[in-house]
Amino acid sequence: MRIWEAARGGAVLLFGAPINQRGQQPDIQLTGFSSGCFTGDQREYLSITSIFEDTYGLGRLHVGAPHMIAPVRVLNAQHAETGSLVSIERLQDDRYLVGYNIDGIFLALRGPFRPDRADIDAHATDLRRRHFAEWGAGVGFL
Repeated sequence: MRIWEAARGGAVLLFGAPINQRGQQPDIQLTGFSSGCFTGDQREYLSITSIFEDTYGLGRLHVGAPHMIAPVRVLNAQHAETGSLVSIERLQDDRYLVGYNIDGIFLALRGPFRPDRADIDAHATDLRRRHFAEWGAGVGFL
């Protein structure tokens, strides 16, 4: 995974090893990265990934340490059905919106990212539960 840095005039490695630098490595970790966003200080990137959970969860990447990723827990994301994390968006300051697809229903939670605890203390939003079909094409981008 790479990010574009205008100051450097090009892409900078954020995670993994480029194909042309892998050689004969047989044990390449499957990452399943999806969307993500930077933290307020721009030094960390929160990304949806399947590294820690098959149903996707959050990974915390440190800019400048391309081989390090740590899990980020989303607290209070309790539901009886099977679901997967599908979106994350930084709202303002340390607050984030995370979205889950739970059996075709979109559940949005928001809360602060607490770097010292590696979690987002999430709570239900006023978006409540809505069927995916109600969101149309922009379901992953609230």
